[in-house]
Amino acid sequence: MNCRAPLWALVVLALASGCASARMPEADRVRADSYEQRAEAARRQGDLERALMFAARALVVRIAACGTECPEVGYSFVQLGDLRWENRQYAWAAQNYRRAVEVFQADVHGAPWAETARARLALAERAAQR
Repeated sequence: MNCRAPLWALVVLALASGCASARMPEADRVRADSYEQRAEAARRQGDLERALMFAARALVVRIAACGTECPEVGYSFVQLGDLRWENRQYAWAAQNYRRAVEVFQADVHGAPWAETARARLALAERAAQR
């Protein structure tokens, strides 16, 4: 089963439901989105180290802007988990997915994303045990 939907699919779902960016100041959202896009570009170029650096910056901006109270923080944890997975850092990926589940569960509209992150967490935990 391939439950590793791309991060952009989660973002589109959030925008369609009208709950994304509701609590994050616009300037912070733009800055974090820029880092997220740079992370995805670096990943596509095969530079996982650089992708991880930009994904971590996006997470820091989002946490500084709204703590763990907005779903964007969960998206950042999923992105970091996906990058860790690609880098075969399964225990770290599991930790990132676990944090994403926590963030999404706290959000009223986060149930679908929590399930996706939970499925990724299960895969990462199994891979980490090998």
